[in-house]
Amino acid sequence: MDVRQVRLGDHANGLGTELLCPTCSGNNLHQRNVTVFQRYEDQATTIVMQQCEDDMVVSTFPSRDTCNPSLRRHGLLLEMECESCHYSYEDSEGDAMPKEPLHRLAIYQHKGTTYVEWQLG
Repeated sequence: MDVRQVRLGDHANGLGTELLCPTCSGNNLHQRNVTVFQRYEDQATTIVMQQCEDDMVVSTFPSRDTCNPSLRRHGLLLEMECESCHYSYEDSEGDAMPKEPLHRLAIYQHKGTTYVEWQLG
């Protein structure tokens, strides 16, 4: 998996700071699926909450079997697609469709510190 540093753009119109695409530096990113990992320090199991399309699934897994970005605690993965570099083909109805894999913005804790990074691939 390719990991990249998070880059931010301008503070735009009082709305906040722009998150930039790790591939093309575009600022038109769309949030898609969200996965939340609830794990207390070194706990053997992790509660995983996944929001996909119009559905929410909550499951408990052995911690070693999850894709939690944190090795020891809580984590969050936000799938994002970029208007500039993710739309690669049109479907049968002529709508632009994103190519896979989407970028994942990871936010996680490790030993009291919160980290943010892009996970690609």
